[in-house]
Amino acid sequence: MGTATLEELVDSFLETRAEAESFPVEELTAFCSANLAGKGDDEQSRKRLNRDIELILEGHSSLFYRAGSGQCFNRGAFFKGARFKIRPSALEIKEGLLFYGARFAPFCSEDVFADEYNLVSPGSELKYQPLACPVQFGQIAKLFQMLGRSTMIDCIVADDAGNYQILQNTTAAEKALVKLTAFNFGAFYQKHHFSEGDAVIATVQNWNTGSFTVEYASQSSLDDQSEISAWISDFEEGLIQAYEDYGEYLEIPDQIAHAYLCAFQQGHDLRKRPFLSLEEYPTLMRDITIRRDGPEWTLVPVDEPTVSGGYDNYIPEDEPEHDHSPECSCGHHHCHPDDSKDGKPLAAEDFSASSGRIDSLDHLLEDLSAPLDYTEIYAMIQDDLANGQESAGEFVRKLIDFMGVHFADDAQEAAFYNFVEECWEDASERFDPVIEETKTPLRTRLLELNSRRLELARTLVERYRDSKIPKKTVDRMKDFHARILNTLGLLNADRSLPEGAEYEQLELRIGDIEDDWDEFEEQQQ
Repeated sequence: MGTATLEELVDSFLETRAEAESFPVEELTAFCSANLAGKGDDEQSRKRLNRDIELILEGHSSLFYRAGSGQCFNRGAFFKGARFKIRPSALEIKEGLLFYGARFAPFCSEDVFADEYNLVSPGSELKYQPLACPVQFGQIAKLFQMLGRSTMIDCIVADDAGNYQILQNTTAAEKALVKLTAFNFGAFYQKHHFSEGDAVIATVQNWNTGSFTVEYASQSSLDDQSEISAWISDFEEGLIQAYEDYGEYLEIPDQIAHAYLCAFQQGHDLRKRPFLSLEEYPTLMRDITIRRDGPEWTLVPVDEPTVSGGYDNYIPEDEPEHDHSPECSCGHHHCHPDDSKDGKPLAAEDFSASSGRIDSLDHLLEDLSAPLDYTEIYAMIQDDLANGQESAGEFVRKLIDFMGVHFADDAQEAAFYNFVEECWEDASERFDPVIEETKTPLRTRLLELNSRRLELARTLVERYRDSKIPKKTVDRMKDFHARILNTLGLLNADRSLPEGAEYEQLELRIGDIEDDWDEFEEQQQ
């Protein structure tokens, strides 16, 4: 295949396996090894090729793959023919509409926008048309909650640019009138004499294009309590496995998609068992809850520490918060001003003199649109301690300059100083020079890499000021950030690093990130 790059070889191989539900990774490795020019034949070269292939597969949004797995799954083939339940609300039935909510996202590519979903009845080519519908935010918020906080707000804002200003400026968010995409289902409801409790059964026809067929199911046909109970057990078993594999790295729709795969691998195929909808599931959660106390929402086991509670804690007024990022999770690119606190229940910051959020460091960093999170700041503190820095105040001043943030007022700045100084004190108490001796060189390399990541991010924002940053570039930046955070997390732990081969693997892991970054950075010149 001439001088094809490894990425091109992988894509070429994937094209030949596009219809396969899964394939052995060793087949891909053998194909790349046979066709990659200039590769070495020694053991070290083979290991490097395997690691490079794993990194490419892990970053491929159309695949299910986790490093070390012998099998890779195609999402398109895996979900083709999958059936899932949608239970329209009384409002939707009355108005003849079907809002997209969080219903379709786990079962199609994230590159497909809601107004691009293709919904048809079996045997028909007539699409149910998308409409721009005005609706009170509080009436539909629960349909969207399984997207997660920022993705939900991103999608609502992307539906209509005016929605953000409406949510920001309202004094009662649940009563704000927003414009959202909904599908014209009046004829469908009328044909089937649809009533509340009846369901729409959607079948995935094409994962890549977001194409689904929709059929009617009566309430009685799906009201088998033993089937519903078994579905919850199998689904939650899959969610727990996905959480154990990925932690809180995945967004909620991706957690759900992975749960279907994990359940299948555990012998419980959910794809032909549409007994419970995603809008019904939160009220019936058993071993899973929605964590809402961090910058992102995520599904976590109930026995995880510091979970924020399940469905009963859901309050529509809390929704109009948004995580600022160069590219929103729903695929659209847009910028908007700081979030408003209007319409929210009283929180700690409502009793302060600051107009910004100061109830926690995570929330404060989010409010500042800071480019770092707690993991990175804690790592920077440990790095300074290892290099003899003794002044917490000096560190905070350096950190503020590095992040380039601007505080809402003096009270918010004072709160930031207090939080970071508390982190400094905590790190100082835990600091062990013996343990840190092997960690410091690795942490310093990662922090240097993180500085380069931030510098390039600012360059890209400036370069694409009047246009959209290419999605592939954004995805690669996110992937690098995740790899850096995960590795820093290992170094931030109090325990000693492993010795021997395991330590060498950690060094190689960091070296791989550095090499991949050098190549990526060069491509952006």
